[in-house]
Amino acid sequence: MKRTTKRAVVAAIATGVLAVSLPVSSASAINNTKCTSRTNELRRDIVRVVYNHGISTACFANSGVKDVKLANVTRVTSGNNKIRWVGSGVVYRLDRYQVGIPKNNRPFHMTRLRIL
Repeated sequence: MKRTTKRAVVAAIATGVLAVSLPVSSASAINNTKCTSRTNELRRDIVRVVYNHGISTACFANSGVKDVKLANVTRVTSGNNKIRWVGSGVVYRLDRYQVGIPKNNRPFHMTRLRIL
């Protein structure tokens, strides 16, 4: 084999090995953020999750998927986002500027959040 052919083969093998060894995961740009603006007003452009029987609040921004562990969720606000989440094994959806409240006021456990 010629020298250039050998280099091309070695490069192709190295690329294949590198591609196989990298973990496969979904792109996740979603991140936690502050729930209020600089002027202490509630932000309307983020996803807000009220959990722990209304005691705690978590806010998220940017599209993506995130595994979360939020117990006893009592309210989800979509802000300027379409969202989906898994709560107690059921997939829920909200369009922009909607509020999700558990049926029969029974809190659920959120395990995954997707901002579209």
